[in-house]
Amino acid sequence: MKKLIYPINLQAIFLTIFLITSSTLIAQDWKYYDSLRVESQNKKDLDSAILYSEKALQSVKEQIGESDSLYAFMLSMAWKAQFAKSNYLNAIELAEIEKVSRANILGKSHPTYAELLNNLAILYYYNGNYPMAEKYYTEAKDIRKEFLGEKHPDYASVLNNLAIIKKNTDKYAEAEQLYLEALEIRKDFYGELIFFIPKL
Repeated sequence: MKKLIYPINLQAIFLTIFLITSSTLIAQDWKYYDSLRVESQNKKDLDSAILYSEKALQSVKEQIGESDSLYAFMLSMAWKAQFAKSNYLNAIELAEIEKVSRANILGKSHPTYAELLNNLAILYYYNGNYPMAEKYYTEAKDIRKEFLGEKHPDYASVLNNLAIIKKNTDKYAEAEQLYLEALEIRKDFYGELIFFIPKL
């Protein structure tokens, strides 16, 4: 019996292979750039870390979209790379975009959102913008109080940071009250002999 021989469209096969390979490579772009960012940070090459964080962020934005949590994560990596280089205004700009992203994904009562507010306050503090730092520390404090309660060390941490702002803006009575409140929370949580007041 004679076998049937079907014509093979090599062009179509090659095109299919090319498309599959290309889509796979594109999907891996952000991982590649992010691995270079990490490598650059480990080598203390801050300029390269910034460059690769921007490339990774752009790749995620184009390939996955701004509504994905990965986009918020890469924004975080990007502003932290800027912060390490003392580029505070650039860091603030990126962190503000992350704030909007996190709010849309997680909501404004989530502890991760509160952590970002705390980080934004630190950025504004380093940039010398104490009113904005106080604003974000206060918002972070309210969220942590609601989510974690008033006896949690993370709540004490934001009280302590807020106290630093009060002190730097000559609000000494308010600063002292916040310092003491944070101290009591830590003493209750860690014990009398194990407590500390971290500095920014």
